[in-house]
Amino acid sequence: MHTIPRPALATTASVLLAAGGLFMVWLGTMAKAYWVPGLCLFLLAALLWQGRALKAFKAVLLLNQLSAIALLVLLLTGVADALHLPKLPLAGAMLLLNLATGGPIAGVLSIPLLLSLHFRPTLHRWFGRRAAPAPLAPTTALAS
Repeated sequence: MHTIPRPALATTASVLLAAGGLFMVWLGTMAKAYWVPGLCLFLLAALLWQGRALKAFKAVLLLNQLSAIALLVLLLTGVADALHLPKLPLAGAMLLLNLATGGPIAGVLSIPLLLSLHFRPTLHRWFGRRAAPAPLAPTTALAS
């Protein structure tokens, strides 16, 4: 059986995600709120290292990116004021969502990962190597 070698991007990003997770957990010893991003980074590193759960992996990375963009738009533009929306509660919710999905470390690493998933087949092959179609079971004819 031929196995697909782990892509260099998957190896590098997994190690960086795990190192970021260690850093966030270390910060969690001083401020309890950093345990969640640390655990999320460990989860992302494990999924990427093993090549499992592509949809969940992409969803977490996309949610991280979208929450960061929404946070920056809310804070740097006058969109919330123009729409008469409460700026600080919305920005706080986006910050919590961003931290729950890995924080800025996942945000920085998600750029090359999402680009590679979108434009190159390498990571898709890595995640899809276990998704080979199962052989069909032999059918038995019913005697009537």
